[in-house]
Amino acid sequence: MPYQPAPWTSKHTGKTYPTITQYDQKHLVLMVFFIMLCGILVVAVKKLSGSVVKASRKVAGAIMGIISVAYFLWVLNPKRLVWDETAPFHITDALRVITPLALGTGNPTATAISYYWGLFLNPMALFFPDMAFVQDNKVLQEIAYWYFHMAASVVPVVLTFGLGYRPSWKDWRMITGVTLAWGAFAATMNKFTGGNYMFVAGHPRGWSPLNLFGRWPCYLAIVGPGVIGVFALLTAVWKLPADR
Repeated sequence: MPYQPAPWTSKHTGKTYPTITQYDQKHLVLMVFFIMLCGILVVAVKKLSGSVVKASRKVAGAIMGIISVAYFLWVLNPKRLVWDETAPFHITDALRVITPLALGTGNPTATAISYYWGLFLNPMALFFPDMAFVQDNKVLQEIAYWYFHMAASVVPVVLTFGLGYRPSWKDWRMITGVTLAWGAFAATMNKFTGGNYMFVAGHPRGWSPLNLFGRWPCYLAIVGPGVIGVFALLTAVWKLPADR
C-alpha cells in the first residue's frame, strides 16, 4: 500500500516541499526493474570475453563519472542548493564518485567501499526512499535519485557476482573506519545545515528499518554496531568453505 510522508519544511529556505511516495506503483515497478537489471548484467558479463569486459568497464565508468560531475554542477549551483537537503553529505552522495571509480579503474579501495556501502547501505534508499522535491525540475530530480541509487548497487552486484570480487578483512577494517568517520562528518554537517544526513539526527521522513530500533538517539546505539556487524558478515560469507 502506498505511503506518503508528510510535506517537509526546509530550515534553509523556509519553504515546504512535497516528499517522494513509498510503495506506490512506480516504486514497485522500479524495484522489479532494478532486480532484473542486476540479474541480466551478472549473466551478461559472465558470457563476455575478458577484453570486452575490461573495455566496457572503462567506458561505462567514464560515462557514469561524466553524469556525476554534471549532476553535482546542477544540484550544487548556489541558486538550487538547499543546504539541509541536497548538500552532498549522505553516503550515497559519496558513492556518486566512488562507484564510477570502482567500475572504471578497479581501484581496490573504491571497489571495497562500493561493495560494502553499495550492497548494504545504499539499497535502503532504494527500498525505503526518502527525498523532498526541492528542485524546480521535479522530474529531473526524481530521475537522478533513482539512477544514482540504482547504479550504486548494480555496480557492486556485477563486480561481486559477475566478476568475482571478494572483500578481505583488511577491507572490513578500512570500511569500518571510513564509515565511522563519515558518520562523524555527517553529524557535524547536520549541526551547521540543520539537515539529517546519514539519518544520525532523526528518523527518515518515510518508513525505514530504523523505525524498528526506537526513537532518536536510542536507535543509534543499535544501528551503529549493527552496521559494522553486517559489514563483518559481508566479509565472512566469502571466507566460508565452498563445500560446507
